[in-house]
Amino acid sequence: MLSNLLFFICILISSFIFTTHSYNNKCLLHQETLLLQLRDELIYNSSLSTKLVRWNERSECCLWHGVECDASGHVVCLQLDDEAISGGIGDSSSLFGFKYLQKLNLAFNDFNHTHPIPKGPILQKLGELTFLEVLNLSYNKLAGEIPKGRQIQTFSAESFEGNPGLCGFPLNTNCTHTDVLSPREHEDVEVKREIEWEYVSAALGYVVGFGSIVWLLIFCRSFRHKYFGKIDEIIEEVFDGRNRRRRRARMVARNRVRRQ
Repeated sequence: MLSNLLFFICILISSFIFTTHSYNNKCLLHQETLLLQLRDELIYNSSLSTKLVRWNERSECCLWHGVECDASGHVVCLQLDDEAISGGIGDSSSLFGFKYLQKLNLAFNDFNHTHPIPKGPILQKLGELTFLEVLNLSYNKLAGEIPKGRQIQTFSAESFEGNPGLCGFPLNTNCTHTDVLSPREHEDVEVKREIEWEYVSAALGYVVGFGSIVWLLIFCRSFRHKYFGKIDEIIEEVFDGRNRRRRRARMVARNRVRRQ
């Protein structure tokens, strides 16, 4: 009975924390406007997208897929990886309007070799994102020289990996020559993506299984009684077995003393 009470208390506390967090992260109107502008400016395959296609005014923008906000409602993270984006980044003005943006993930999209990393004014605008701490442009089929600048030079080589057409710091590739992506490298990219999906599938299975058990414990009284009853039986068997072993050991010791 005590275990049931503690379980329901944990559920109530978790609900309270989630509600408070959602309230504090209420999206600001101008941040929602910037997000909708960014969605319209980007060129992407809507049939393959799982995040951008779901951005709409009917829900809180801080709860949109791929969007994270701080307690004040400013967008601090954009996770737009694997969204089949093929262009629109260089022409986007709304992207550089997120002055509090800390993380920008554009990995595993479909930028082709005819769209190199933007230079000039775009780089200067990227430098205006003074809070940007994490940038991920990996596996995007990008080509060309990585622009030089104080902001972009702070990111590690992992931010640009999987783009064999790129060269310059922080990569070790010299811009005097660039290598074409070999079939072996293509296979490595696909294997990496498959491994990531294996992790996602395993995590999803765990969540579904655990969620099903929790749902049954909360809403199915007969299952709950059987579940906790079985736990009590197991505990009793463990302790009974230990007590029986102790009694048997005592009896053996007494018999030895009597024989002596």
